[in-house]
Amino acid sequence: MALTKVTSDVRTLGNNEVGSAQISDNAVTSSKISDDAVTESKIANNSVSSAKLANDSVGLAALASQTDGSLISFDASTNPTLISPGTLGHILTSAGAGAVPSFQAPATTSTLVHLQSLTASNNTTITMGDAAGSAHFANSSYKKFFINGYDIDLTADSPIQMQFGTGSTPTIDTATVYGYASNTYNTNSSSSSYHNNDGGASNIAFSSSQHDASSTTDASFYVELINPANSDQHTMAQGWFMFGSINEDDFHRALFFGVYERDTAVTAVRFLLSSGNFETGEFRLYGLKDS
Repeated sequence: MALTKVTSDVRTLGNNEVGSAQISDNAVTSSKISDDAVTESKIANNSVSSAKLANDSVGLAALASQTDGSLISFDASTNPTLISPGTLGHILTSAGAGAVPSFQAPATTSTLVHLQSLTASNNTTITMGDAAGSAHFANSSYKKFFINGYDIDLTADSPIQMQFGTGSTPTIDTATVYGYASNTYNTNSSSSSYHNNDGGASNIAFSSSQHDASSTTDASFYVELINPANSDQHTMAQGWFMFGSINEDDFHRALFFGVYERDTAVTAVRFLLSSGNFETGEFRLYGLKDS
């Protein structure tokens, strides 16, 4: 049977005239469509469902260009929508079901940052702080500073003490400008021992008791420095100290606080002994900042 060419009553389809309902599932194959034949203006909004597309038929190259950092989401009407890029450092934040997420500044949280590590090897003193670097106590990024000392063994029986330094070098202050108080508890007594010095000391003593150099346990301590960068007020410190006493079978824990009685910015902390050296030990400096 011969075919008759139809030339009348033929017209070109208008933009968006063919919708999803006019196309049977899988009726249009790739061989029926020329490359780049279907432009954006020929596709009605929300007209192409997953059932109309063959698997893996739309690749990244087929998507319209958008600003780098944009994301595709769906709005409250379940229609596709574009999420604009956020500001540098912002994070994608959910607005809950039925709402478009957005990039927002992260919530402010306190972060503890490791700043400095030192290992003792028969040192007479241990000095923490770096006036030229990020471990400088005057670094305004940090609100508080913490120092943890652990696995500490001594060459002679001694208490552990602390002094402060100032200036960029720094210079350690050994004058009688320190005040402190400590309360020590031990495993061999039901009562505690109190020790203090009201501003006439050349250091802050963690405890009046000595750590036994031959103790079967190593000493450890924790110090919190409060506002060391403030040159308008005294620097304060508080913490705890755990150690084996010179009775060897007697183990102590001291709670202490101290004050550096000068109105000046602190740039270093030095740990020292009344006798002997820090044979071994690990010392860590941390800064607490809002980020």
